[in-house]
Amino acid sequence: KGKPMPDPDLRDTENAFRFVEQRGIDPKDRHQVWETVRDSTRLVGRPVFFSMAIILLAFIPVFALTGQEGKLFHPLAFTKTLAVLAATVIAVTLVPVLCTLLLGGKFHPEEANPVMRALRAVYRPVLQSALAHRALTLAAAAVLFVGALVLARGIGSEFMPPLNEGDLMFMPIADPSISLEENTKIAARQNAALMKFPEVAYVVAKVARADTSTDPAPLNMTETIVHLKPKNDWRP
Repeated sequence: KGKPMPDPDLRDTENAFRFVEQRGIDPKDRHQVWETVRDSTRLVGRPVFFSMAIILLAFIPVFALTGQEGKLFHPLAFTKTLAVLAATVIAVTLVPVLCTLLLGGKFHPEEANPVMRALRAVYRPVLQSALAHRALTLAAAAVLFVGALVLARGIGSEFMPPLNEGDLMFMPIADPSISLEENTKIAARQNAALMKFPEVAYVVAKVARADTSTDPAPLNMTETIVHLKPKNDWRP
């Protein structure tokens, strides 16, 4: 499953809406809107930058992976890093300009939204209680952190377990001008030759493409699955 990307431009836009609504700015006064958006962007600009920087720092260990893990996760790390950098640049350059041009209409306060009223009714008492009992809040956070460290000791140190499904995939490619009948005969002889090895349990070959639009295999390609017996049955 894909992990959702952070959205700094959404934070800028929401903060601009909040500033315009709280200050009672007339959307038709574009100069006042421009100044308000500038102030709101200055307020969230630094937090947005450092939050994106923390996300980028979290991917540094991924770049240090080698071998099979590196080949598998390096593209993910590069893609995520470039996406975060692009989102950060757009959030501090293009989004404020678009806000000054597109913000308009009637602004409604947060209290007018029943969902926001319900969320604030739950969040505000919790926040006030945490601020009123700071020592207890910090102690609870420390206990949770120590508990996480204790649980982390039971996690295996291996990043990715070895993949050994007991199968081999063999994909020979014949001459592009070969016919389907001839390639099928070659696949049958190939399967018979592979079955002569005592370590092989069975062989399954698929010639050309399947009857589906998602299989791009050409006519001269054969996909062969060689299922091996357990290692106890192999020759010494």
